[in-house]
Amino acid sequence: MPDAAAPPSFRRSIAVVIGIDQYAHGIPALRTAVNDARRLGEVLTSQHGYEVTAVLDCEATRARLVSLITH
Repeated sequence: MPDAAAPPSFRRSIAVVIGIDQYAHGIPALRTAVNDARRLGEVLTSQHGYEVTAVLDCEATRARLVSLITH
């Protein structure tokens, strides 16, 4: 019987990290979201072996996100 406490084993770990500092429509700009997303991506890659796609600021469109999760 498998150990219930053991984490599942995956062949591939993928993450999409989104960071948006610049919003439209009067939403005030953020200061650290993009840098936080970049750093999280670095940690996921270097310490946990993830394949990371960073989607930052104006790249974070609905079309881009739908494309990433459907392909």
